[in-house]
Amino acid sequence: MNLLKKNLVITFVISLIIIQWITLPLVELSKADGNAGVGVMNVTPAFADIQLIQRNGLIRIYLIVSDYNSWGDVYTVEVLLEEGDRTIASFLYQQYETQDSFEKIHTFQESSHDKSLLNFEACDVSYSPDSSTVEDRCHLHLRFVFNPTYFSQIHIRVTDRSGAMAETIVEYRGADMMRDQNTLILPWIDGTVTVTFPPGLLEVLLIALSGLLAVIVAKKLRIVEVMNQVLYEK
Repeated sequence: MNLLKKNLVITFVISLIIIQWITLPLVELSKADGNAGVGVMNVTPAFADIQLIQRNGLIRIYLIVSDYNSWGDVYTVEVLLEEGDRTIASFLYQQYETQDSFEKIHTFQESSHDKSLLNFEACDVSYSPDSSTVEDRCHLHLRFVFNPTYFSQIHIRVTDRSGAMAETIVEYRGADMMRDQNTLILPWIDGTVTVTFPPGLLEVLLIALSGLLAVIVAKKLRIVEVMNQVLYEK
């Protein structure tokens, strides 16, 4: 009986040593990164959600980037506004100074012709301080806010610390994005021409145009009716 207990104790100690030896690299990785993921290595980032919203004269892009190595593995997120083969503007979020650094800097940058589109104060990055769920450990929330401009698609690229990249393209009509109740966009001209109406004038013009079309249709129908009567009488 004593021999059995001794063997059980020895087996337990050996198992404990083996388990500690196996899990030690994961523990050290967690300490170094500051936020461990779900233990899946060499997985490229992915997009959990993308939303485009125009509000109060600004365009907002809400991104949820997912990385199963943890949100802390995301290095850069780049948003390009494109029109055909041209890049209208480029916005960049950078989490670290370099891919080898562990000090977070959380900076937003802009590369465009006039460098006046991105609203730096309204841009934001956030993540959960908790680690109880996969979303808490893997999701990085980003918000890019910029002034309206004409573009037809949004090209998004995410790069992690190992250099792996995920990208996606969201088709969007820039004219629809920029049009509001007082502004008319003429996209068929080279570049864009914006004609701004006084408040309420566009609605009045639309009502007047609708009335004019109704009168024209009514007259045409009246002419057809008269012609039918003449033909019927003959």
